[in-house]
Amino acid sequence: MHFFTSRGIGIINASPVSMGLLSTRGPPVWHPATASIKAICTKAAEFSSSSGHDITDLAVLWTLALTEIPTTLISTASSINMEKNLALAQQVMSEEQKKAAEMLVEKFFKFLSQNNWENIEVSQYWEKMAEDKMDQNTDL
Repeated sequence: MHFFTSRGIGIINASPVSMGLLSTRGPPVWHPATASIKAICTKAAEFSSSSGHDITDLAVLWTLALTEIPTTLISTASSINMEKNLALAQQVMSEEQKKAAEMLVEKFFKFLSQNNWENIEVSQYWEKMAEDKMDQNTDL
């Protein structure tokens, strides 16, 4: 984040629950994350639930507490979830919730060798293009 903030560039978080990874229902089948990321997120969600916390609530509250990220976009197809997210936006993360989120980082996420899915879709696209012997005009 330092790269952006040091240049006066604002940051927008477009998915505090990582497109469903940080939820009890899990991500959609098309989610581009690796199998290991999905598996760890599932374990973290189960652990969070067994500890009396909703991983989605923790993810939203954690994101909203980050002062370096002034804008967070949240979307859902459910009006019930939108009402829940709006209520979360009015809350402040409690010390207990902070400790629960930190526990998830320590117990699950800090051990991921890759914690994002950046360029996975692009790589898959180019692999499929090569496999199908297709060409794309890149001289635009």
